[in-house]
Amino acid sequence: MKGKSIFEKKMRDTRFKAVYDKAAVRMEIGEEIAKLRHKCHMTQAELAKKAATSRSAIARYESGE
Repeated sequence: MKGKSIFEKKMRDTRFKAVYDKAAVRMEIGEEIAKLRHKCHMTQAELAKKAATSRSAIARYESGE
């Protein structure tokens, strides 16, 4: 590839990189929650009940919000 991509250029900005890295971790955690929930054949509502929270909270966690 010739030159740097926009993403590569943005990643040199320490503020951008910090925000990106934080968001990436949140997404990884959410993906892991969803993967484990599916492995246990549970719905979001079932997991929410076990975790004493709401289904919408589980959905937010899984989406990285």
